[in-house]
Amino acid sequence: MSEDGRWSLLHRAVTDTGIPIDVRAAASLLLVYGLPITFIAELTIDDITTHGGKVCLRVGEHRTQLPPAVASLIEQTIAAARAPSVIGRAVPGTRWLFPGRLPGWPIAAASLGQRLRRHGIMVRHSRTARLSLAEDLPAPVLSKLLGISVTAATRWTHNARRDWLSFVSARAATTSSSPTL
Repeated sequence: MSEDGRWSLLHRAVTDTGIPIDVRAAASLLLVYGLPITFIAELTIDDITTHGGKVCLRVGEHRTQLPPAVASLIEQTIAAARAPSVIGRAVPGTRWLFPGRLPGWPIAAASLGQRLRRHGIMVRHSRTARLSLAEDLPAPVLSKLLGISVTAATRWTHNARRDWLSFVSARAATTSSSPTL
């Protein structure tokens, strides 16, 4: 998926009220941060904190401030979160941001992925977001932000690295052909 395609899909996730709020929230986390679907499915309400009006997402020990549109979706999802089963409704509230059908359990990652697919959002779209982050962040920071190993983050940063060899070759050819003063 192209970067423009990712931004277009993110815009749709943020603005299309025809998509359920929890699907929009999951899609925004997938498309902004490239978080693994297994991680998103197991987020708890405690992983979302508000400090001075800023909504933050906790990934491991690291807190990341959410963009305002994503923060709004997450806050709406928290307000709407409830277990969909009859038994689950008897217990007030839920700790899961994306509750599953079984009371006390989060949605299964496969079920969340299926719900995203029904609305044209593929889990593989997260790769574009990860590559975009990997272009701008060093591997240790990417590792903490996404909750992945440093080795995996290093691979992502290596894959995102632009090939500067052609630039260096062109620059060397230009300097060698210019007259020396």
